[in-house]
Amino acid sequence: SFVMKIEGLEFPEAVHNLAQRAGIDIPREESTPENEKARKRKESMLAAHDLVAKLYHHLLLNTDHGVQARNYLLNRHIQLATIEEFGLGYSPDRWDFITQHLEKSGFSPFLMEEAGLLSRKDRNSRPFDRFRGRVMFPIHNSQGQVVAFGARTLGDEQPKYLNSPETPLFNKSQLLFNLHRARAQIRKQQEAVLFEGYVDVISAWQAGVHNGIASLGTSLTEQQARIIRRNAETVILCYDSDQAGIEAAFKGADLLVAAGCTVKVAQMPKGMDPDDYIRQYGGERFRQEILLNAASLTAYRLQVIRSRYALHDETERMKFIHEA
Repeated sequence: SFVMKIEGLEFPEAVHNLAQRAGIDIPREESTPENEKARKRKESMLAAHDLVAKLYHHLLLNTDHGVQARNYLLNRHIQLATIEEFGLGYSPDRWDFITQHLEKSGFSPFLMEEAGLLSRKDRNSRPFDRFRGRVMFPIHNSQGQVVAFGARTLGDEQPKYLNSPETPLFNKSQLLFNLHRARAQIRKQQEAVLFEGYVDVISAWQAGVHNGIASLGTSLTEQQARIIRRNAETVILCYDSDQAGIEAAFKGADLLVAAGCTVKVAQMPKGMDPDDYIRQYGGERFRQEILLNAASLTAYRLQVIRSRYALHDETERMKFIHEA
């Protein structure tokens, strides 16, 4: 129970964690050929993700392939130490770079397609690299193992962000970006800062906000809200200031309140996201003026409702009061 609470782990994870430390073999499910096969497939997928993450990272930092992506990150004020901390990488703009590396390392192309690292047009065509010409953000499970990637284009191609598909390793509705790294700080402060995107989390981390997490390319889910509640009492929502950000904040807040969290909302100036703000004004001002001034959920809701009405007009004022 102690390890589950302090590490934020599920029961089976806590048992495995303790057994590993104590050098005890855990009785597993009765070993059947099917169980053994599934376990080996999962281990192979994890090993492949680890290899590919290291390769992407090496390409970004140490090769000519990664120059454009490296400059892109540095121009966005992301420092080399932060790139190292988050293991950011670059996928070359080629169809078979990762495919060839995985084949040479003895990984099955069919299994790598199931793991979300490769794609193919149809069952009879050759596999090819799923991610090409993008900045790579490794996504980790609660034990800190790479299980998926988020990938951002360097140009104007669509989609701007591309995530790994759902796989036996990766269920995006049950994972949170950066939780494995931020968990200790979240538990210490009993407070999590929930951002919309990877880059916001990374910018905030660099600015000294070490309790930041993000949902994975989708709006917050019930499972994610429960995971957050297991680790923190209070959540500060720090979303973009546009209409989509306001709607996402409302939906996320409802789920978090239902999970038992106290919710506050940090309000960004119009037209800015957290990454923009930190780059323009610095981390200290972001912490003092945005996070410390986060409004209670009720105050935020009233403010949003108020902005829809012209309060100098009596009819509009009555509508505002009614909705409020």
